[in-house]
Amino acid sequence: MKTSVRILLTGITLGSLTALPALAQGQPNRQNRPDRPERPNRPDREEILRRFDADGNGVLCEAERANARKTMQEERMKQREIRRQERIDAGLPVGPGREEILARFDADGDGVLNETERATARETLRRERQARQTERRDDAKANRPERPDRPDRPDRPDRPDRPDRPDRPDRPNRPERPNRPDR
Repeated sequence: MKTSVRILLTGITLGSLTALPALAQGQPNRQNRPDRPERPNRPDREEILRRFDADGNGVLCEAERANARKTMQEERMKQREIRRQERIDAGLPVGPGREEILARFDADGDGVLNETERATARETLRRERQARQTERRDDAKANRPERPDRPDRPDRPDRPDRPDRPDRPDRPNRPERPNRPDR
């Protein structure tokens, strides 16, 4: 009894000692949170302020925010197109680009997909992607070389050298083990 109490108290003491440094550090900095994945291409607050704070007051007003959003969105679109072109140059499969999607699914011609057009585009593109994947899978199966015949490994029913386990003379059935008592 005394031993189990000692072990319990030792565990509690060690647990609280290891938790003290974590509590002393307080909340982690929002930019250095370990639970967030690293995003190397995402600018941090200081960089955004340096680039878009036109009046230099350290705060983005609505016009500066709108400019920042628009500029960063354009940069993301350029990067997306660069990655898409790299995939095309490498011969990898790519889906339709933004312009192709707009030309194909913008029914009212306003240059923007509304909810209905977006849902139609999403569903149609999903079906087309699945069809391409199925086609590639079927092509891969059709082009897969057949396995060579292996005379040293006949099919299971025709195994004269390896009969089913109960009939194996080289390995007799083992007696069942008696149940072990709990330790």
